[in-house]
Amino acid sequence: MDTFKRNSVIAALAVLFAIAFTPAPASSSDTAPRRVDDSAAQAAHASHAELMEFLMQPVADSAEFEGKRVAIVLNDGASAFEVETTRDYFMDRGARVHVLTPRPAERDYPTGLASFVPPTELLSTVDYAGNERVVAVTWYLDQVKPSDYDAVYVPNNLRDMQRLRTNSQAIRFLLSANAAARPIFVSGNGKTVVPGLAFAVDMQSEGGVLQPGKVYVGQGAYDMPKLIEVLAVALTNKAPASAN
Repeated sequence: MDTFKRNSVIAALAVLFAIAFTPAPASSSDTAPRRVDDSAAQAAHASHAELMEFLMQPVADSAEFEGKRVAIVLNDGASAFEVETTRDYFMDRGARVHVLTPRPAERDYPTGLASFVPPTELLSTVDYAGNERVVAVTWYLDQVKPSDYDAVYVPNNLRDMQRLRTNSQAIRFLLSANAAARPIFVSGNGKTVVPGLAFAVDMQSEGGVLQPGKVYVGQGAYDMPKLIEVLAVALTNKAPASAN
């Protein structure tokens, strides 16, 4: 990730972190001295530090994932931070990353041409400061097959996930990804898009063993280091560092 992108991401996260830890106005009942075990706040601080360390790490091998493909399935309102972090991390290390979205009805083409006409529109993603950012669509979901990819990622949506959740192209693509034994990675409400989450796997308890066709769930931005680490396992078939 280049310096400009990294600084933009860190600035957005700083806003998120500041909002999360801005104290509410004290009431009279709050002013009395008391001891509080604020383990949640401590955990959040630790997660923030881990995320900052992850974002600042240099690219050690620009060909680490050469020949690998990652599909990011999203619609308008997706988390700009998650999309950009995942895309840049793997592209900087040699992978091809495609942004996939359902074909809008108004973008229909005559039979025989649909699979050959690349999308031209930009999707609007949202950062944690509420600013819109754009990302170019690589292909529509009906133009590709899950078997073309080594892993599939569905990011959190900060606005409306419903349109993607109920879209027949998205449902068909993700069901086919599971049937093709492609690992699926989801974050936040991205998990509501994936049919049959009974086969979801907790990343923290995997012990470094990646299971084909499983769904790996992260809760949000602070889970990105772990999610990307496990996604990298899908591309390299090596145990994550935390399992060594």
